[in-house]
Amino acid sequence: MQAVNTVAAAVKVEQNVTHHIDELFSFSCFVSDDGWAVYTQEPTMSISYGGLRKSSPVDAEDLREKLTGVRSIHEGLRLDSLTKPQVAELIDSILLDKTQDDGYFRLWYLRLCQAIADAKRLLGHPKFEDDTNANVIAGKLTSKELKDYRHNIAHWWTGNVDYSFVTGIQQTVLELLRRKYRGRTP
Repeated sequence: MQAVNTVAAAVKVEQNVTHHIDELFSFSCFVSDDGWAVYTQEPTMSISYGGLRKSSPVDAEDLREKLTGVRSIHEGLRLDSLTKPQVAELIDSILLDKTQDDGYFRLWYLRLCQAIADAKRLLGHPKFEDDTNANVIAGKLTSKELKDYRHNIAHWWTGNVDYSFVTGIQQTVLELLRRKYRGRTP
């Protein structure tokens, strides 16, 4: 499961996804020595009339750039998660389930806050929680505002979860992970 979570986290970081990721398709494959995906053969049949072809609206160069980003992020997360439990926890913490349950988001927010607090040195922000400057790393909220909201949730000083903070902490953590792992040569 950690391998799947690491891939999902890498995609989430590269694509800046602040919501859950739906699994639309699951398929196993092997990887060759030179890094190519090798799929088992499954017999299929198709009929084509008039030679029609479907073309993809995705620009090949943009796709290549995104794949390079996902690959470098994935490799960095994978390697660091083997020796640094803080990174493994951060990977699991940024993933969301599909739910609207307020209690789930409260606990998830607390878990992600703790994970970033534990990994802040590894991500190059040792004063993340103590930053008194009004610096925004990503989104619209400072690390101090995110920390203060953590305190409010922990003490039940909020009625319902404010989703701007759910989005804000994700944007901040995803940006820190991009800065650390994107473009890094594995």
